[in-house]
Amino acid sequence: IMNKRILLLIVYSIIAVVAVTAKEPENWSLFKTANVVNYEFDFSTFKIDKVDAKDYIEMTQKIPYEKYKNSTANILAQLANEQLNKLDLKISNDTISDFLLKVKPLTADDDGEHTFLFALYYKPDQTLIEGFEINSNGGDGDSFVEEFLDGLKKTGRKLGKKIANIKETAISLK
Repeated sequence: IMNKRILLLIVYSIIAVVAVTAKEPENWSLFKTANVVNYEFDFSTFKIDKVDAKDYIEMTQKIPYEKYKNSTANILAQLANEQLNKLDLKISNDTISDFLLKVKPLTADDDGEHTFLFALYYKPDQTLIEGFEINSNGGDGDSFVEEFLDGLKKTGRKLGKKIANIKETAISLK
């Protein structure tokens, strides 16, 4: 009987945690008026195949690391924006915004699978609206750049859908 009570207590605890974490974040309403989201990337801890990304790119690819970083940022924003057009919302640094998306690539492997960490902020008071992680599979080929690019396209679309969901939910909040 004691084991059943403990098990039941654990199950109820898990249900309570899931119920609490499933509710929409309270800060999403700040995003209701957003139409431009600025972005910044932090590649400082990015590892590719357990090697510092700068070293990996410079040793294995025929492109400068700065070009790789700029291309990664531009492609991610472009593909996210394709998902955001219908909401009159875009990720861009061309216009100053009250919203900032911090992007931190964490890891990638040699076939392009990668994980990025995102944090969406309301800049005036540095309120975190939402933090989330996106993982996209790479391919099974030998070309890191091609496989990473394919995965990056998936990540961009997932990012756009996530931000669109936050915006749509914010609009619907009272």
